[in-house]
Order: sequence, then C-alpha cells, then structure tokens
Amino acid sequence: MIAFSDVAVSFDVTSANGSIRVVPYVVSVYDTGLDYDLHVLKSGASGTSNVSQSGSLHLRGGESRAVSTLAVSSAKGEACKVSITLMQAGRVIRTVSTDCGTGSAYQATR
Repeated sequence: MIAFSDVAVSFDVTSANGSIRVVPYVVSVYDTGLDYDLHVLKSGASGTSNVSQSGSLHLRGGESRAVSTLAVSSAKGEACKVSITLMQAGRVIRTVSTDCGTGSAYQATR
C-alpha cells in the first residue's frame, strides 16, 4: 500500500475557443496500480454540468502519466472545478482539486 506522500498530482488546464481542456497527471514514487475518480463541475448562467470518469491505471515509479483528457464547453464568467480522487484497494490515497475556470492556460500542482 502506498502513502499519501508517495503520489503527486498535477493538472494541465487550457482554455481556447469556448472550451476548457483538463488533463490530470499522476506520478508515484513506486510502481503501483491505482483506481481514480475524476470530476469536472461547471456552473454559470446556462446552468450546471457535471462530467465524471473513473478507471484504473498502472504507474511506473517516477514516471508522470496522463490519466485522461476531459473537455467541457465554457463561457466567460462560468465557474469550473476539477477534482481527482486516487484509491488503492478501496482506500483513498489522495484527493486533489483545483479551479479550471476560463482564462489563460495554467498548471496547478498539488
């Protein structure tokens, strides 16, 4: 079983042409298998949308791996939050969230 400190998560979030693209990356100190739940929640004048995805991934120690790519439409002023929960053997290892609202490209690391 890996520990909280053995896993790092970063998000690559870009906004262009009315769309937000979210790519979470995970890196582990050790070779390991993890399950994940990924959620993007967007809200604004047009309402609220929630995009979710879950799955499994195998990580090689020290190698950063893209978990998935999610894209949602977006308009100026809408709020957007992305979160990922990593689990092993049914136990939560780490949950990381960040803002993904419209704006210039940025990367958030936790």
